Amino acid sequence: MPAVGYGRIGADLERTTPSMPGQCTSTSTEPCFADVVATYLSLDLHIRVGFTPTFAMSLAGGYLMGLAVGKGTDQITAGLPGGSMKGFHVDIGASALITDWLAVQATIPIRRYSIALDAPATGTPAYRGATDMYYGLIAGIAVMTK
Repeated sequence: MPAVGYGRIGADLERTTPSMPGQCTSTSTEPCFADVVATYLSLDLHIRVGFTPTFAMSLAGGYLMGLAVGKGTDQITAGLPGGSMKGFHVDIGASALITDWLAVQATIPIRRYSIALDAPATGTPAYRGATDMYYGLIAGIAVMTK
């Protein structure tokens, strides 16, 4: 089944004094990590297959088309004209009905976000982009009652 969605990613160090990421030095006491805020449109395909009446697997994946990358003094785009974002996601899952009243489910989500930064009109930027990869495990149980 195709799907369309909207999402937002963000990383905020909540610095008390904003600092431009491009001005980070090896002697800096602040972390050399820019804050990130980006929004995107997700174009997905979801597949779910029931192998038996009690066991099913699912696969969802899609392209993340960036809509906007946040601008600000401590944002990744600080001191640059702007940036763009793209990425992808894949979710692999399985679910099993153990008894009439108990089911278990597990999913492995994988996300990759890439941000490309626009070059300034003059000079060479300290960095041209950033890529982040996230993965994990989500597990759950369902108890059905009458």
